[in-house]
Amino acid sequence: MDHSSHKKIVSFIWSIADDCLRNVFVRSKYRDVILPMFVLRRINCLLEESKEEVLPHVPDAWISEDSTKVGYEIPFNKYFYVHQPLRQLDEVISEIRPLEQETEGLLEEILNF
Repeated sequence: MDHSSHKKIVSFIWSIADDCLRNVFVRSKYRDVILPMFVLRRINCLLEESKEEVLPHVPDAWISEDSTKVGYEIPFNKYFYVHQPLRQLDEVISEIRPLEQETEGLLEEILNF
């Protein structure tokens, strides 16, 4: 696509945004609205071929409002969490004792200052 045709398409898109979105959204928010509109239009174009097969089933279609959720829940723990067993108590104590001794000296220096 050359630059001039790209520029024409962009101008066309923004003219639609000005016509349809003016006084509905602030101009700085057009970008937040226009991309989802284009995605929906693209999906509509892709599904156009199967539209005639689906339309007869529309009256039988239903949505259970009780089970409808906004957004999508991603179980991060299921995919990203790897369980690590707890360390032995003796190992933890052996790491803490030298740290305690080191901080005791520091606290004495601070308090005697």
